[in-house]
Amino acid sequence: MLKKVVYLDFDNTLVDTVYAGCCYMYYEHDIPLVNGMDIEKYSFAPLFDVPSILDMFENEHLFHNLYVYPDMWRLLIFLKENGFKIIIPTYCLSEKSKQWKKDWFENNPLVTEYIDEVIYLDKEDKSKIDMEGCIIIDDLPKYHDMSNASLKLSYKHYPKAGWYPTQVDVTVSDNVNILINKIKSVYNIK
Repeated sequence: MLKKVVYLDFDNTLVDTVYAGCCYMYYEHDIPLVNGMDIEKYSFAPLFDVPSILDMFENEHLFHNLYVYPDMWRLLIFLKENGFKIIIPTYCLSEKSKQWKKDWFENNPLVTEYIDEVIYLDKEDKSKIDMEGCIIIDDLPKYHDMSNASLKLSYKHYPKAGWYPTQVDVTVSDNVNILINKIKSVYNIK
């Protein structure tokens, strides 16, 4: 039985963590800041040259530069207007990064008015969440693989990035309208 519950990933699904990571690299390591659309041109190299991923996810510059992808607003509005519960399961590398994420949600009330719950995970394991009959929207293939969700979707903001899902049971698109139409089709929403 389908449930009107969506598990919506935080990093690089709801918010642009790649761009925020580039801001971190600029402020903390003096690596030139590139705009969001130029990030692909650099093959995401600024992020992968990070001296420490943990340092990046514990740094205020990352969280002060996290913004909801503009297209995701359409998805959030659609889901709420159609009675879906939105849950954000997000992995936190440390207690400090968990606190920064909590602070981000507290400081972004416009976002939290659409979110029903945030689950802060201390391990990179979403399999412990029973998503049967639900939807997962996540950018990483491993979370689709470990999920028992009935509908698996991925919003691909950076089309040239190599980390997006390739599984046949996952709908991947850089157009949020395609994801919305898939949900409408599966849930028989007009």
